[in-house]
Amino acid sequence: MSISKIQVRHVQTFTEKDVQQVIDIWSQAYRDDEFIRTTTRGIPELFEKFIHATFIAAMRGGEIYFATHEDNTVAGVAAWYPPGRLAFDSPEQAEGGYNELFDRHPELVDWWMDFLPKFSTEALGEGFKLASWHLMFIGVRPELQRHGVGRALIEHVKQIAEREGKALCVEAGTEDTIAFYQDCGFFIRGSQVDWKNPTQNLPTWVLSTKI
Repeated sequence: MSISKIQVRHVQTFTEKDVQQVIDIWSQAYRDDEFIRTTTRGIPELFEKFIHATFIAAMRGGEIYFATHEDNTVAGVAAWYPPGRLAFDSPEQAEGGYNELFDRHPELVDWWMDFLPKFSTEALGEGFKLASWHLMFIGVRPELQRHGVGRALIEHVKQIAEREGKALCVEAGTEDTIAFYQDCGFFIRGSQVDWKNPTQNLPTWVLSTKI
């Protein structure tokens, strides 16, 4: 599949089919993610709730982008928070499902509200993340991975950011994802290998593009 044949669009209105495609794609993409698997204790029901809550939060506070190819099949989905917005900067984001998860898993609160904001600020500098396009979630159908879909989802927003004079930023938890982001023009800004989850230690890196 050629990247030139991949179409990326900002989706603002979602059908039930659209929502299910997002959940399916992200569930497949993140099924082996250590952070999500650890904080949801490997329980399928909680995993699906986490994915759905992330979609609702991003739909209410961020922007969702679909990547499609010739037959209009959704090949990949990315959730971005544009400049001026952050995850959980409004109550309605958490009300889409995260509040329930926060109540059942306090370590999620530690991650989202304490560790990650402080770590990102230390790595990027005060106000950098709020002034940038933050990539929250990105996923590609397994059978279409390594065909330029993920890159197309990033390049589309990267062009918008460049016109605005803004940067992109993202957190990553594996060396494979770091390599992918670096290939897309990101640079490592900070790393932390000993964030202690109650179950295990989880490595984290923060990356950004240059303005």
